[in-house]
Amino acid sequence: MKAMLTVLVVVFLIGCASTYVPPNASNTNIIFKMAPGSSNQTYSISDSESCGFAEGYGLAANMINSLSMFGKEGKDKVVNVVPGKKLYISSRYRLLRPTHEEKCSNYVNFTPLSGESYIVQQIPGAFVPGASVCDGTIRVLNKSTNDDAKEVSYHKAPVNCSGSSTARSASSLVLDGSGKLPVKFVADEFPAVIGKAAEIKLKYEWRNWSKSEFEAKQNAAGEIEYYYTIGKFAGRHSFGRKVKFEIKEEGDFNFRISSALDNEGSYGIGKGRVLVNFSCAYKGLDGIKHKGTIGSMSINTTFKAPYD
Repeated sequence: MKAMLTVLVVVFLIGCASTYVPPNASNTNIIFKMAPGSSNQTYSISDSESCGFAEGYGLAANMINSLSMFGKEGKDKVVNVVPGKKLYISSRYRLLRPTHEEKCSNYVNFTPLSGESYIVQQIPGAFVPGASVCDGTIRVLNKSTNDDAKEVSYHKAPVNCSGSSTARSASSLVLDGSGKLPVKFVADEFPAVIGKAAEIKLKYEWRNWSKSEFEAKQNAAGEIEYYYTIGKFAGRHSFGRKVKFEIKEEGDFNFRISSALDNEGSYGIGKGRVLVNFSCAYKGLDGIKHKGTIGSMSINTTFKAPYD
């Protein structure tokens, strides 16, 4: 029997991620900057070329730019790092256009020198609809000299990296290697305009592994907990809390949403999208907490004030 879940949704929250823990005291740092014009920018730090996230490594900067549509940039993020230790940095940007979404990922490594400050910024490349890669790059500058940092190496981002074209957040989950998230969504029909509360009906199913196969691969020490988050983008994101739920092998995922979701006290109206995210978290047999996104969907619609 298929599972039925109906919820009242008011805001959207980004899926959880393994987090980079900076050293308590360091004379060396990285200043992360958003890609020009991007709507969402993430940078993650790993200690290995495979982009595995050991304890203390993961998402270092997650910047949402609600003003990108007006040509303004988001705030920089300054992160302390350990000097003399090679770092692998994965980056991913998303640019929301009125008719489509552009996204690109890059992966780079270098060794920061003691006492130096570095500026790291992803530079967008040409966008090709449907492409899984782009010709953009990451610029690593020594702030004191304004020159490119020395011995910077560029790599293809692994599929489990937060900078990949498929992952939605830094993740230490064991995935099937296909480059696709484990859970996929299907919307048989979707309202073209949302004003007052509209009921959204989605179906979900596990993609290449079944739920039981996915869980067996994780080597969890206990229960794997699953969460959903839902929200909207219309000029700016509206955020909501992460909710724990019981996921099935396949099922229906139904919820209600309206345009009255703006987190600054007003209606977010105009062309936008409804956002759905499934994630999970568990403690592994290795003693490390693992978490990441397992399914994500973005559906275009138009929001209007509920009482127009």
